[in-house]
Amino acid sequence: MLRYTRLLKTKNVEFYQVLDHPTLDLKCYILLVDTRRPSQLSDFPVLEDIEDDRDFESDANFIQAFIISPKKLSKELNEEVSMFISDILDAKPNSSFFILEEETDRELNFSIRKDMLPIIDFIKPYVCKVNRNIDLNNITHNDFNYLSQD
Repeated sequence: MLRYTRLLKTKNVEFYQVLDHPTLDLKCYILLVDTRRPSQLSDFPVLEDIEDDRDFESDANFIQAFIISPKKLSKELNEEVSMFISDILDAKPNSSFFILEEETDRELNFSIRKDMLPIIDFIKPYVCKVNRNIDLNNITHNDFNYLSQD
Protein backbone atom coordinates (compact mmCIF):
# COMPACT_ATOMS: atom_id res chain seq x y z
CA MET A 1 0.00 0.00 0.00
CA LEU A 2 1.26 3.47 -0.88
CA ARG A 3 0.77 6.82 0.77
CA TYR A 4 0.68 9.90 -1.51
CA THR A 5 1.42 13.31 0.01
CA ARG A 6 1.07 16.45 -2.08
CA LEU A 7 3.96 18.72 -1.14
CA LEU A 8 3.48 21.53 -3.66
CA LYS A 9 0.63 22.86 -5.78
CA THR A 10 0.83 25.88 -8.05
CA LYS A 11 -1.09 26.85 -11.16
CA ASN A 12 1.28 24.82 -13.35
CA VAL A 13 3.06 22.38 -11.03
CA GLU A 14 2.10 19.67 -8.55
CA PHE A 15 4.62 17.61 -6.59
CA TYR A 16 3.93 14.50 -4.52
CA GLN A 17 5.94 12.29 -2.22
CA VAL A 18 5.14 8.57 -2.42
CA LEU A 19 5.86 6.52 0.68
CA ASP A 20 5.42 2.87 1.50
CA HIS A 21 2.72 2.30 4.10
CA PRO A 22 3.21 1.45 6.96
CA THR A 23 7.05 1.69 6.88
CA LEU A 24 7.03 5.25 5.43
CA ASP A 25 10.06 4.42 3.28
CA LEU A 26 10.42 6.76 0.32
CA LYS A 27 9.50 5.05 -2.94
CA CYS A 28 9.46 7.97 -5.37
CA TYR A 29 8.21 11.45 -6.16
CA ILE A 30 5.64 12.50 -8.72
CA LEU A 31 6.00 15.80 -10.54
CA LEU A 32 3.26 17.12 -12.85
CA VAL A 33 4.11 20.10 -15.06
CA ASP A 34 1.46 21.80 -17.18
CA THR A 35 2.97 23.11 -20.43
CA ARG A 36 -0.13 25.17 -21.28
CA ARG A 37 0.41 24.45 -24.96
CA PRO A 38 -0.92 21.91 -27.45
CA SER A 39 0.68 18.48 -27.43
CA GLN A 40 3.36 17.72 -30.01
CA LEU A 41 4.66 14.46 -31.37
CA SER A 42 7.99 15.14 -29.63
CA ASP A 43 6.17 14.98 -26.27
CA PHE A 44 5.74 11.23 -26.77
CA PRO A 45 9.15 9.60 -27.31
CA VAL A 46 7.56 6.16 -27.71
CA LEU A 47 5.79 7.37 -30.87
CA GLU A 48 8.92 8.64 -32.67
CA ASP A 49 9.33 5.52 -34.81
CA ILE A 50 5.60 4.85 -35.16
CA GLU A 51 4.03 8.15 -36.26
CA ASP A 52 5.04 11.27 -38.09
CA ASP A 53 3.68 14.82 -37.85
CA ARG A 54 1.02 14.13 -40.50
CA ASP A 55 -0.43 11.22 -38.47
CA PHE A 56 -0.19 12.84 -35.07
CA GLU A 57 -3.38 14.30 -33.56
CA SER A 58 -2.65 17.07 -31.11
CA ASP A 59 -4.62 17.83 -27.96
CA ALA A 60 -5.28 21.35 -26.67
CA ASN A 61 -2.92 20.92 -23.72
CA PHE A 62 0.03 18.75 -22.72
CA ILE A 63 1.08 17.84 -19.17
CA GLN A 64 4.46 16.26 -18.52
CA ALA A 65 4.51 13.78 -15.65
CA PHE A 66 7.69 12.58 -13.97
CA ILE A 67 8.21 9.65 -11.64
CA ILE A 68 11.45 10.54 -9.87
CA SER A 69 13.07 7.83 -7.79
CA PRO A 70 16.42 6.94 -6.26
CA LYS A 71 16.35 3.58 -8.06
CA LYS A 72 14.37 1.88 -10.79
CA LEU A 73 10.90 1.00 -9.57
CA SER A 74 9.53 -2.50 -9.78
CA LYS A 75 6.97 -3.08 -12.52
CA GLU A 76 4.17 -3.37 -9.95
CA LEU A 77 5.13 -0.16 -8.15
CA ASN A 78 5.51 1.70 -11.42
CA GLU A 79 2.05 0.56 -12.53
CA GLU A 80 0.48 1.66 -9.25
CA VAL A 81 2.11 5.11 -9.36
CA SER A 82 1.24 5.48 -13.05
CA MET A 83 -2.39 4.64 -12.24
CA PHE A 84 -2.43 7.41 -9.61
CA ILE A 85 -1.12 9.87 -12.22
CA SER A 86 -3.70 8.68 -14.73
CA ASP A 87 -6.48 9.07 -12.17
CA ILE A 88 -5.51 12.73 -11.78
CA LEU A 89 -4.96 13.57 -15.46
CA ASP A 90 -7.36 11.38 -17.44
CA ALA A 91 -10.33 13.58 -16.51
CA LYS A 92 -9.03 16.49 -18.61
CA PRO A 93 -11.31 16.72 -21.69
CA ASN A 94 -8.79 17.72 -24.39
CA SER A 95 -5.46 17.20 -22.71
CA SER A 96 -2.77 14.57 -22.94
CA PHE A 97 0.16 13.57 -20.79
CA PHE A 98 3.24 11.42 -20.87
CA ILE A 99 5.03 9.84 -17.92
CA LEU A 100 8.82 9.94 -17.85
CA GLU A 101 10.76 7.90 -15.32
CA GLU A 102 13.81 9.62 -13.88
CA GLU A 103 16.34 8.05 -11.55
CA THR A 104 18.26 10.46 -9.35
CA ASP A 105 20.85 10.27 -6.64
CA ARG A 106 19.87 13.75 -5.43
CA GLU A 107 18.25 13.70 -2.02
CA LEU A 108 15.39 15.91 -1.00
CA ASN A 109 15.79 17.01 2.61
CA PHE A 110 13.06 19.29 3.85
CA SER A 111 11.19 19.96 7.06
CA ILE A 112 7.44 20.40 7.01
CA ARG A 113 7.60 22.63 10.07
CA LYS A 114 10.79 24.57 9.35
CA ASP A 115 11.89 24.56 5.72
CA MET A 116 9.93 23.45 2.65
CA LEU A 117 12.01 25.47 0.18
CA PRO A 118 14.39 22.61 -0.71
CA ILE A 119 11.43 21.19 -2.64
CA ILE A 120 11.69 24.10 -5.07
CA ASP A 121 15.40 23.50 -5.68
CA PHE A 122 14.78 19.79 -6.17
CA ILE A 123 12.08 20.17 -8.83
CA LYS A 124 13.41 23.24 -10.67
CA PRO A 125 15.63 21.35 -13.15
CA TYR A 126 12.72 19.14 -14.20
CA VAL A 127 10.28 22.04 -14.46
CA CYS A 128 12.74 24.07 -16.56
CA LYS A 129 13.12 21.15 -19.00
CA VAL A 130 9.38 21.32 -19.66
CA ASN A 131 8.48 25.01 -19.36
CA ARG A 132 11.12 27.68 -18.73
CA ASN A 133 8.37 30.28 -18.20
CA ILE A 134 7.31 28.76 -14.88
CA ASP A 135 8.76 30.87 -12.08
CA LEU A 136 8.94 29.19 -8.68
CA ASN A 137 11.34 31.74 -7.18
CA ASN A 138 8.67 33.77 -5.38
CA ILE A 139 7.45 30.88 -3.23
CA THR A 140 8.27 31.28 0.46
CA HIS A 141 8.14 28.81 3.31
CA ASN A 142 4.96 30.54 4.57
CA ASP A 143 3.23 29.85 1.24
CA PHE A 144 3.18 26.18 2.20
CA ASN A 145 0.60 27.01 4.90
CA TYR A 146 -2.02 27.26 2.16
CA LEU A 147 -3.67 24.69 -0.07
CA SER A 148 -1.97 26.25 -3.09
CA GLN A 149 1.39 28.02 -3.22
CA ASP A 150 0.25 30.53 -5.87
